[in-house]
Amino acid sequence: MNILTSAVATQFTRRRSLLVKTVGWLGVAAGVALGALSVANAPKSATVLNANSGDAPTNTVYVSPTLGGMTMGATQTWTPPGTAEETTAAVPPVKASPYGQ
Repeated sequence: MNILTSAVATQFTRRRSLLVKTVGWLGVAAGVALGALSVANAPKSATVLNANSGDAPTNTVYVSPTLGGMTMGATQTWTPPGTAEETTAAVPPVKASPYGQ
């Protein structure tokens, strides 16, 4: 019985070792694939943009465009607060009878 247990344990250890190695190599292959994809899809060299207003030639002083003041819009109106007293708990005006009575 002891020899059988030892053989099963050895077989289990070999299978586990093979599984760990296989998963490890799959991880290495995935890492290499991701590296290759990132090199293949790297962004092209970016064009350096000048900070100008869009109308001036390059190598000139930047002039920030001017913006008008903020408006609140036509729907923004002020109304005085209501005169109803504040409630501390919601109390419905109509109560349903319990259990359909």
